Amino acid sequence: MKISFQNRVLIPIIIALFLFFSFCGFFLLKLSDKKIEDYTVELLTVSNNILTKNIHSLARNYLTNVRSIANMPQLQKLAMVLTSKETTDKDKELALAEVQKLFIDLPNIFSFFKHLNFSDANGLLLASTNTNIIQNMSIQDREHFKLVMQGQEVISQPIFSRSVKGTKAVIFAVPLKGLNGQICGMLHAVVPCDWLINDTIKDIKMAKYGYAYIVDGTSGLVLAHTDVDQIIESNIFKNHPNLKNLSKTKTDLSYNFKDDNGKEFLSVYAKEPTSGWIIISTIGRDELVKQMADVNYFIAVILFGSLVLVSLILIFILRLQIKDVLKINAYANEIISGHYEAQLDVKRKDEVGNLARDVFHMATKLKQMLDLSAKLSLERDQKLTSMRDFTIFTLANLVESRDLNTGEHIHKTAIYAGIITKELLKTGLFKDQISTAYLRQIIAAAPLHDIGKIKVPDAILNKPGKLTTEEFEIMKTHTSIGGEVLDEIIAHVPDTTYLKIAKDIAKYHHEKWNGKGYPEALAGDTIPLAARIMAVADVFDALVSARPYKPAFSLDKAFTIIQEERGQHFDPRVVDAFFAAKDIIIKAENDFHTTPTNKQPPNT
Repeated sequence: MKISFQNRVLIPIIIALFLFFSFCGFFLLKLSDKKIEDYTVELLTVSNNILTKNIHSLARNYLTNVRSIANMPQLQKLAMVLTSKETTDKDKELALAEVQKLFIDLPNIFSFFKHLNFSDANGLLLASTNTNIIQNMSIQDREHFKLVMQGQEVISQPIFSRSVKGTKAVIFAVPLKGLNGQICGMLHAVVPCDWLINDTIKDIKMAKYGYAYIVDGTSGLVLAHTDVDQIIESNIFKNHPNLKNLSKTKTDLSYNFKDDNGKEFLSVYAKEPTSGWIIISTIGRDELVKQMADVNYFIAVILFGSLVLVSLILIFILRLQIKDVLKINAYANEIISGHYEAQLDVKRKDEVGNLARDVFHMATKLKQMLDLSAKLSLERDQKLTSMRDFTIFTLANLVESRDLNTGEHIHKTAIYAGIITKELLKTGLFKDQISTAYLRQIIAAAPLHDIGKIKVPDAILNKPGKLTTEEFEIMKTHTSIGGEVLDEIIAHVPDTTYLKIAKDIAKYHHEKWNGKGYPEALAGDTIPLAARIMAVADVFDALVSARPYKPAFSLDKAFTIIQEERGQHFDPRVVDAFFAAKDIIIKAENDFHTTPTNKQPPNT
């Protein structure tokens, strides 16, 4: 049976599409499983790190609070009485009465002190917020008491409630020191573990199906759990003895973590240094497989639907196009043979019709095209340059759109950088570097100065308040990241002049003239000129622009600050050029407040 041309084209294409989609489906399913697991591990790790930091802060705060009580005058007076050789029973009785009154009053102010006690050096309980337990109670044999009497601040192993089964508490204890630093007793606060839940992990979400819990690093008992029903008396060390020797500075990943019922988990765990507690973030293997199955089903449906849809569209298009395509092919052969007088009878108003008309006019336009080739070549280069600049500006806008604090920052800084560079061009100070072409290039490259922020987390990039030291260190990496991104682009682009300028700006615009900037602490003329220009433009715009953590400074104040940093933060020559163009700078700044920015690249 003879197969038509249409089917000879269609059948191999459909077979190829089926094989291609099958291969893509297999690859995507395998890749999705790996990616889901990697993403889950990453999410658990990040959550666990945050939780560990929160618990570290909580443990330190509880110890600090107990230590602060130990330093109150009533307790310091008691410490002096207990360590003085001239103390009478009456003195001791009065001092204890003052401490007991303090203990009774504290819970009215701080709920934390509902369970606060003081025991002397013999382990006898002398004062407590619970007066019913004072008489004849001794804790001399408790391990945490022994450690405190050696001068240590201690967080005890969990203790169980005598009234409610499964209810646990931990003790935060500090020594009370009297004359000559002599330890005369122990101040200790009993903190129920449900407080730990409320203060740390009650609302924590670990992936879609995961959860987190806190384990005592000495006994292996669960102290807190995102599922309150899971606070049980079982010992984690029974199934996982390796956790008992976990380093306080190490975070580990276990793919074979199992509970008492033998259920397997994907878990991340770390040891908090102050309390010695182990923080575990985990998700059941069954739940992870279920999550993978949901994603794989979705991928399979999408791929199959895409195959069917593409095949139907292809069949429909081929039926419409093949006849006229054959006519166009025959006409093209005539043109190739030099028969420009040939006629083409294709009357359509779609892409095929447009192609037919274009081919028909090819012969008559050929000579004109040759004549215009030089002109078109120039226009093409201009369009490519315009497209390049627009692409750069669009990319920079994309990065800027993640940063809710910067407004029209990239547009404004590009304008200011261009004004400063133009003024330097007039002075001739850097005639070996600055030209008219350099001016165009620095304006085109300036919008990329913060491209490295594409990898800075949103939580840091858009934080409304002052960054912590750790957050600022992460923010600082946007300079090195920007340099790396542009290095990668430079490696694949023939004409790299403006990209090299963009790299200098992105990587070094936070360097300072006095060598106290970052990322490489360059100083003086070792800082690329483009970066020195951008530094002034960047800081000036930051000063006159409002931010969540500061109002916009007046122009006078901004100019004063720039002048004060001349020779410190900024190249003196660049600052001089900036002030030489002061009127132009002021006009540009005012224009931004009166004329809406159209999100187009600055005129280069």
